[in-house]
Amino acid sequence: LIRDPQPPRPHVFAKAQKLVSVNDETYKLPDFTFVTDADERIIWEHLEMLDLVHYADGWRRKRSWYEEQGYVEGETLFTTHERGGLDSALIEETIDRVRTAIATE
Repeated sequence: LIRDPQPPRPHVFAKAQKLVSVNDETYKLPDFTFVTDADERIIWEHLEMLDLVHYADGWRRKRSWYEEQGYVEGETLFTTHERGGLDSALIEETIDRVRTAIATE
């Protein structure tokens, strides 16, 4: 998804890269996980069904879990959505923001 003719860093993991809590044994499976050279994790969640109440509630709980683990929205946690349809400009903007986060971590 985010490929350049540059060397194969940062590492990009596809679905199911398990993140285990720093506080207990709970874990989450982010949509995309990026690992920087400093071994820091950058998370990208694509929220395709926020119009469904149970999905939106689940996302609020998941976002809270990420915050408890030290992830900061817009810095180490990024999201995209499909409210009103898939917005390719938002996707491109998020790609740029993730690239910047990876380069600065």
